[in-house]
Amino acid sequence: MVASLSNAEWGEQYNAIKTYVGNREGKGPKLSILRGFFNWLARTDGEGAGLLPDELIEFQIRKRGEAYESRRPNVEFYVPGLVRDYIRSNPSWRVKYKKTIASTIHAFFKANCIELPRNGEVVRAAKHSKKRRVNKDKWITIKGLEKLRSMIDGNTNLMYKTAMLCMLSSGMGMDEIVEWSNQGIETTRKALEKGIHGKPIIKIYLSARKDLDESRDFHTYVFTSDAIDSLREWIKERDARKERWEKRNKGKRFEDRARGALFLSNHNTPLKSSAFSAYFLYRAKELGIIEEKEGADRSTRYGFSPHIIRNFFKSWFWKSPAPDWIADAMMGHIVDNNDYMKLFNDDRYILEQLEKTGPFLNILSSPTPFDQVNEAMVEEKLKQRDVEIKKLQRLVAQLQKLKIDDVITRVEREYEAGIAEMMDEIKKLKGSMGNLTENLGILQDAVNFAKYKAANEEERRRRT
Repeated sequence: MVASLSNAEWGEQYNAIKTYVGNREGKGPKLSILRGFFNWLARTDGEGAGLLPDELIEFQIRKRGEAYESRRPNVEFYVPGLVRDYIRSNPSWRVKYKKTIASTIHAFFKANCIELPRNGEVVRAAKHSKKRRVNKDKWITIKGLEKLRSMIDGNTNLMYKTAMLCMLSSGMGMDEIVEWSNQGIETTRKALEKGIHGKPIIKIYLSARKDLDESRDFHTYVFTSDAIDSLREWIKERDARKERWEKRNKGKRFEDRARGALFLSNHNTPLKSSAFSAYFLYRAKELGIIEEKEGADRSTRYGFSPHIIRNFFKSWFWKSPAPDWIADAMMGHIVDNNDYMKLFNDDRYILEQLEKTGPFLNILSSPTPFDQVNEAMVEEKLKQRDVEIKKLQRLVAQLQKLKIDDVITRVEREYEAGIAEMMDEIKKLKGSMGNLTENLGILQDAVNFAKYKAANEEERRRRT
C-alpha cells in the first residue's frame, strides 16, 4: 500500500517532512531523495533501523541530549554516520548527486530545529570516487599541451576551433562562451574594430559564476593573436554563410534563425554548451586522447569536457611572469572578498601584463617551444619591444614637430608674400588713379580751349 503512494502522498503522512518541504520550489526531487534515504534505513540493521521521519527527528534529539549529559560528543554523530553510509551504498552515483543527497538530508534536520553536526566523513563520502576517469593534472605538462594543440590545430570546424581558442585566451568556460555568443555578433564586431588602447583586444562583460549576486559580475579579455585571428576568420565565414542561406531562402532573414548569436551550429542556430561538450568529446575520441567505452551511449560519462581548457589556461598563465590574480579575475573567481582591490578595472595595466603571457597561451603561432619558454626570455622580449616603441615615439614626435614648423613657416611666407603683392597692387592702383586724374585735367583744358577757339572763330566771322 505504501509502495503505491506518490512522493507527495508519502510526505503528507509525516509532520517532519511537511515542515521541511512547506512551500519550497522543486519539492519533487527533495521528496524523492528523502524517501530513498528512509527506504534504505528500513533495510539496515542497527540502532536507527526502520525509523520513520518523525521518529528519526526525535531519535537525533535524544542523541544530542545523551551527548550533552554524558559529555561524549561522538554520540551526536550517529545519524551523520547513517547519512555517510547511505551515500556510500551506491558507488554508481555521481559526485554531484551525492553532494545533493547530503545537503538535502542536512536541510531536513535543520528545518525541524535539530541541525546535524557537520561530519567531515560525510563530506569525504560525497566527494569519494573509486575510479578516477581522467588525470587532469597531466594537462599542465608539455604532452598535455601537445594534445590540446592537436585538438585545436587542423580542426576542420572553424567555429569550434575559434571557441576553444577564445576559451584558452580568456579563461572562459562553456557557459561563458555561450553567454558571450548570445550577446550578439554585432557587439563582437564593434568591439573587435574598436579594440582597447589601439590594440586588437576584446573586453567581454559576463554574469557572475555559480549563482553569485550581480555585484560579482566580471569581465575578461580575448587578447592572444591566435584567438583574434581565428575570430576574424570565423566572422568572415559566418557572413558568407549568411549570404548563402539568404540566397537559398529568399524572403527569410538569416538572423531570425541565428538570433544574432556569434557562434552557430551547423544548422545555423545559436551554440549550446551541450553541443560544445559533445563535439569536444568526439574530437578527443577521434584523436585517441580518450578511448570509447564498450556499450557506450550519449549518457556515458568520461569525466572529460571543455572545462579542461580552463585548467590549462590557469596553469600556464601562472607560469608566465604576469601576476597570478589576473588569471583568477578573468575566470570569474573572487580575488578580494572585501572588494577593495579595483586594479582589474585598469585596462592599460592589465593589457601590459597580458602581453607577458603571449608566448605561453599562443599555442598555434608561438615561435618558441613551450618547454623552453621562461620568464627571462619574456622579459627580454618586452625590453626589446619597449626600446622599439620608444624609438618610434621619438621619430613620430620629430616628424610631427617638423611638419608643424614647416606649415607655420610656409603660411608666414605666403602671408608676407601676399601682403607685399597686395601693397604693390595698391601702389599701382594709386598710380593709375593719379594718371587718370591728370589726364582728366588735360582733357578738360583741351575742351575749354576748343570752346574758346570756337567762340573766337564765330566772333571773327560775324565781324567779317
